[in-house]
Amino acid sequence: MSRSKKITGLLIMLMFFSGYSLFAQKDDCPPQGGTRKPPPSWWDGFLAFMGIFLPFDPNEIIGPDGQPHKKWVSVKDRMPYTIMFENDSTATARARYIKITTPVEPKQDETTLELGNFGFNNQSFEIPPGTSSYYQRLDTRDSTGVYVDITAGYDVINNLVFWEFQAIDPLTLLPPEDPLAGFLFLQDTAQPSYGNGFVNFSMKPKTNAQTLDTIGARAFIAFDNNEIIPTNIHTNTIDALPPISSIIDLPGLTPDTEINITYTGTDDPNGSGVKWYSIYVADNSGPPELFVSNFRGMDTTFRGLADHSYKFYVSATDTAGNIEALLLVDSVSVSSGEYTICPGGDISFDSKMTGSSFQWQLDNGGGFNNIPNGGMYSGTNTSILSVTGATTSMYGYKFRCLVNGSTYSEIFLLKFGMTWEGTVSTAWENPANWSCGSLPDDKTDVIINGSKPNYPVVNSNVMIRTLRMNPGATGTVNTGFSLTVIK
Repeated sequence: MSRSKKITGLLIMLMFFSGYSLFAQKDDCPPQGGTRKPPPSWWDGFLAFMGIFLPFDPNEIIGPDGQPHKKWVSVKDRMPYTIMFENDSTATARARYIKITTPVEPKQDETTLELGNFGFNNQSFEIPPGTSSYYQRLDTRDSTGVYVDITAGYDVINNLVFWEFQAIDPLTLLPPEDPLAGFLFLQDTAQPSYGNGFVNFSMKPKTNAQTLDTIGARAFIAFDNNEIIPTNIHTNTIDALPPISSIIDLPGLTPDTEINITYTGTDDPNGSGVKWYSIYVADNSGPPELFVSNFRGMDTTFRGLADHSYKFYVSATDTAGNIEALLLVDSVSVSSGEYTICPGGDISFDSKMTGSSFQWQLDNGGGFNNIPNGGMYSGTNTSILSVTGATTSMYGYKFRCLVNGSTYSEIFLLKFGMTWEGTVSTAWENPANWSCGSLPDDKTDVIINGSKPNYPVVNSNVMIRTLRMNPGATGTVNTGFSLTVIK
């Protein structure tokens, strides 16, 4: 009778302490996850005294970072997850059996499941790419003293992904009876990799997911006969559609070899927003070739050639990574009417037209108006217009001839430019080093070619309109000075 009373008292004592343990776990590890706090230190001592050995399991799931604000992901993304588990240093035994499950969320496509690599302690194991179910007996006798059976895959009935790790006694080929036998060690500060484990997997969102749908993932981890502990919940927001972009107001025909491209784009309503643009150009009906990629500005300049036709394509990418299909948006033909002269130089424009009356017109930014004879202009009522002593303030002036009061000639575009010759020295400031015998200004296009005897060194504050450095060319701006390129 007395023995019976002692046993009953022991059971009551165990029930009391077990109740405390469950209570502490629930309070210290709320459902949102994180690392569990250990129970009070006297609990470990009591378990050891009673000969009860238990593993101890903090846990976490890590998913895609996504893009800021809402952790945006694309509906086309393959989303990788890592489930972390560990046997805390406060545990009293190695883990012999571990089961991990992660429910398939409503916006996850279980048909796209791929199992990734996994590991524990200081070992990592590869699973072949594209694998959705897996079984293997791992020979870890040299490090753990046991085999480990790993089974993983998709549970169709319960709609969850699972992993089961089972220690196997090498002698009996059954789960070990020794409570100290197991494969996941306790954490050890001297061996940082001990006591840690992980599994990887990935899935895609369902193709019918909508923008602003959320896609979550969580896991449940159980060590041996311990209660199941949930991880945190990792959540991303889906952007389901790519943006739409366009190029604004390109001219169908222009004499200007500099084609200014202005473009705009919008993402789908409530989407993550346009991140950048890529522009492709097809030359004379050739294939589209990349001109600029991942460009965040809203305009850029394409430099073409006279007597060429160009087709422009644009594709926008949103913050979540959805890419717009390449779209032909506009075409431009460049005529042969562009003329580049030295500052202060002379130029004649030949309409190459016949008729009984001629009237040359000028557009300096406000539309075309008739040009009277006199000053720098002569031949304004003939088929050929002459301009004498043109200044760089006339950069971009357009000229055309109205013939017989009804027909226009092609448009002639005036520009100013010069090349670096470097025949005298390296001094940018020496006019003798320039093809025009003068210095470029903020309305002059500059070209520096390779194979020159000297290359320019800037020893002043300089402003030019554009700069083109051809292969082999170099240049230096000395400390304390600046070279400003306007375009």
